[in-house]
Amino acid sequence: MVRTGTFKAVTVSQDGGVKINGFYLPGDLLGLDGIGRGAYAFDSIALEDSEVCVLPLDQLESMAGKYPDLLRAFVRALSLEITREQSLTTWLGRLDAEQRVARFLLRLCERYQKLGYAKDALLLHMSRDDIGSYLALSTETVSRVISRLSRRGLLTVEQRHIGVPDFSRLTQAAAW
Repeated sequence: MVRTGTFKAVTVSQDGGVKINGFYLPGDLLGLDGIGRGAYAFDSIALEDSEVCVLPLDQLESMAGKYPDLLRAFVRALSLEITREQSLTTWLGRLDAEQRVARFLLRLCERYQKLGYAKDALLLHMSRDDIGSYLALSTETVSRVISRLSRRGLLTVEQRHIGVPDFSRLTQAAAW
């Protein structure tokens, strides 16, 4: 489980291509992909100074029998991860570049708000390359979309600092 910091989950193809499969914030569980197969499908890379709490599966299973609330929390985490994956699949199939980037930023705002941070100010720990890989867009497209959203007043941008002055307008840009 991520205690502090931000991680990205990546796969590397045989030809050396890198694909970002997700971003993980405090409270998120890393390594869920390894439960079913007994091997991890992704590597996790810290994007800043970070800490994790290691939860060995055998100990988790043993504790879940004794603490039903722990089992419920774990099942909820699995469900959230499945939902996140299904949402991304839908996005990639139906949304244009602007909608993908807008939705990504809105979801990130929601996730940070749940952690107690301001919902209208993001510090992106991931690069535009990483965002592009995650959203199946080129780095240039991600940069152009962020610039366009900024020119329209939907975002304020200062390097990795992103402000969201008007959620309703950004939500409209993300709609499909």
